[in-house]
Amino acid sequence: VPMYHPETVDATLDLRVTLPSGARAELPAPREVSAPGVRWSIRYESTADGFRMVRHVVVPGGRVSVTDYPAFAEAIRGLDRAEQQRVTIRLR
Repeated sequence: VPMYHPETVDATLDLRVTLPSGARAELPAPREVSAPGVRWSIRYESTADGFRMVRHVVVPGGRVSVTDYPAFAEAIRGLDRAEQQRVTIRLR
């Protein structure tokens, strides 16, 4: 049976973090996935006073076929893992 989700998800989170003076952040590598029924990306960048993380997720409303579901599910699990990446902040 195909999976059906009636509403489109098109969500962006743009998070900016200001660090204390003298601190620096070790940022995860960017990640991007495109699979049947889902597209997402997470990227980090250093800024003058800290860092920025931008996450964008698109899940078009509709059906995900039985044959496409394993790739869809793995892409969603990959998003969960990417969201759990750590940013290490070190004080100098």
